[in-house]
Amino acid sequence: MAFKMRSGNGPLKFKNMGSSPMKHPIERDHSHGEDGETVYTDEEKKKEEKITTSEVSSDDKGYQEWKANLPKNLQTETEDYNLRGAYEGGLTPVWDEGSQSYHLSSVNPKTGEWLKSMDHPSAWMEYQQHSLSMDPYHREHTVTVNPEGRFGEKQLKYVKKNDK
Repeated sequence: MAFKMRSGNGPLKFKNMGSSPMKHPIERDHSHGEDGETVYTDEEKKKEEKITTSEVSSDDKGYQEWKANLPKNLQTETEDYNLRGAYEGGLTPVWDEGSQSYHLSSVNPKTGEWLKSMDHPSAWMEYQQHSLSMDPYHREHTVTVNPEGRFGEKQLKYVKKNDK
């Protein structure tokens, strides 16, 4: 079920609203040309470029050590969660009693970048929390689309209302 909310950027469309199982690691099903070579669509090429760039930049020792020490359910890179951004934000896993598993935050606290794509099964929860919260941070910030982020048009970010 698609979930729409309005922001200063127009309607935000979240893919899911409600609890969903964790997405599997990045899987691609490509067609093959006559010579057996893989044929990619333009969208797949853009995704591939972003993932390749992310993999190259994530090759540093600190990130690899951090990732290796995460609980097993968080060690897999997925196409809708920016694990590298969680590392850069200094995040640590938190145990969630409800799901009986570890989770990482939805937002990089240093940059305001959402670590979940709008297609992530629980991204809508962050937006809901922002919309309903009365805490000063959420009152002073708004959600905006950041097409230059990892997820392109599906990348959201908190920005100060004065800085829009």
